[in-house]
Amino acid sequence: MFLIRDWNTSGFEHGAAGGQGFIRKCMASNPRMSEQATRNRKLIQYNFEDYNAYLMPLPGKKVVSKEFSGSIGEMKEEFRNHVEKFVMNLVADIAPKRFGTTVACRKTFFDTFEKLLVAFNVEDMPSPASILQVTVYIALDAQIRKL
Repeated sequence: MFLIRDWNTSGFEHGAAGGQGFIRKCMASNPRMSEQATRNRKLIQYNFEDYNAYLMPLPGKKVVSKEFSGSIGEMKEEFRNHVEKFVMNLVADIAPKRFGTTVACRKTFFDTFEKLLVAFNVEDMPSPASILQVTVYIALDAQIRKL
């Protein structure tokens, strides 16, 4: 997701729909482009199954003044609304983390990081096998807890 802030609406409206149109236009190949620009576009298209953009409006003049305190209330309402829409859109498709077939809960995450910290808290870098063993142990432990 490309976030483009301070977008003036010339040609594309603020939000995800405008961003989608803008990114498609930007990613289109053009014979006048440099080889590097063409290569960069191909790399993005090859490495990302899907890519989008979100066009954000200006947050307001107050934000660039010395008097700006950082308060959300000092930002334009249109900007605040778009921030909310952007964040909701960004997190909407987040899938729960799984260990094997078990959906990870808070406790599983805590246990995972605790065990991985122990594995990494040695002078030598842990072997891939020891990291795999920690992951397998966590998955098995989560399955046992479900019983």
